Amino acid sequence: MKRSVRNLIIVALIVLAAILAFVIVRLSKAPGKKDVEEGTSYLTEQEEKDASAVEDAIKEEEKKKQQEALLAAQSEEQKQKRLAELTDGTVDVWSLFGDTVIMGDSRAVGFYVYKFLPQAQVLAEGGATIRNIEPHFEELHAINPSRIFLCYGLNDVSIGYWKEPAEYVAEYTEILQKMHQEFPDTEIYVNSIIPAQDKAFEVMDVWRRIPEFSEAVHQALDGTETGWIDVNGIVADNQNLYDPVDGIHMRKEFYPLWAAQMIVQAESQEAEKAAEASEAGSSETEAAGGESGK
Repeated sequence: MKRSVRNLIIVALIVLAAILAFVIVRLSKAPGKKDVEEGTSYLTEQEEKDASAVEDAIKEEEKKKQQEALLAAQSEEQKQKRLAELTDGTVDVWSLFGDTVIMGDSRAVGFYVYKFLPQAQVLAEGGATIRNIEPHFEELHAINPSRIFLCYGLNDVSIGYWKEPAEYVAEYTEILQKMHQEFPDTEIYVNSIIPAQDKAFEVMDVWRRIPEFSEAVHQALDGTETGWIDVNGIVADNQNLYDPVDGIHMRKEFYPLWAAQMIVQAESQEAEKAAEASEAGSSETEAAGGESGK
């Protein structure tokens, strides 16, 4: 009995010693008042820095958006001024097509039929579709143009090769990829498809779908290296310049307006590309400078 009591006392003393040791260790590690204050101060400082950084980032983003809006407004103003110069004769629009090639169907044929451009610069045929592009590659290599403007779509919609816009877009984008591979230094642009007038639907009802096909191509080219020339505005503003007989071809007076749109929109897109390339180069230089300074 005495031995059992003695054992219990020993166990109790061991447990008590363990508890006491644990308390001593905890107290030795517990932060003092000064430590707590410093920790609180540090956290507050970091929160203020983070809030300030977020605020600065928001301000910088707002500033960037304002600059982009200003540049866009200036760009639009410059485009309108440039259009005015090209359409009122201040600048000869045809002089800007020196090493440019226009490809397309019977609508594009008008550029040389009306003697605006030499036939050698207009690789176009009546009834042509986008499947007529690749057979001209050899001629294009000989010319080595700085720009190519594609003016297809009228026959593409009606010929029956492509029942739906998605099928047409798939083949068109494949051809465009080949063009960029063959002519890497040439800027390539696709014109929106000029719609047909009501009288033309009596001959080919499927031409009602031209806007649908045109927009599908536009969407597919967004963000790619191929440029887009939107002529819907000048077509809508010049309904009187359709051929009064068939409602699908354009009168002679339309071509200078069309040419001016191609030049101005191409110049604008090329300027944007140059600005983006310059900005990317500056960012790379700054990044390299930062790395070397570490």
